[in-house]
Amino acid sequence: MAFHYGPYLPPAGAIVARIPAGIASKKELLNALATGLGLPAHFGRNWDALEESLREFSWAPGARVIAIVHDALPRLPEDELRTYLEVLSYSAAALRTAKDRVPSLRLVFPADARVQVERLVSSQP
Repeated sequence: MAFHYGPYLPPAGAIVARIPAGIASKKELLNALATGLGLPAHFGRNWDALEESLREFSWAPGARVIAIVHDALPRLPEDELRTYLEVLSYSAAALRTAKDRVPSLRLVFPADARVQVERLVSSQP
């Protein structure tokens, strides 16, 4: 599984996007990711653009670790939350099979989100 649960201490120099509790819309989530990760101005703020950004890191030259740390699961409608988790999961899987494997992508959720995250990812339509 691509996801990590519980506390996470990123290594020095990591690019870290912290997703605060209370995110309640796709727009808020994508804005938080764009800001936290330092995505370029042309980032399209949609699921396809997020997946592309998380699989191709030209916007983060030299980065060794990129982490998305969630203080809580975003409060999105279930279908949007599932899509978001799938984008994260697919992106992490693509990086694991990449030849250079740099940077690594860390996807961190609170421990109490594990059951819901795994249920949503395993129930892909």
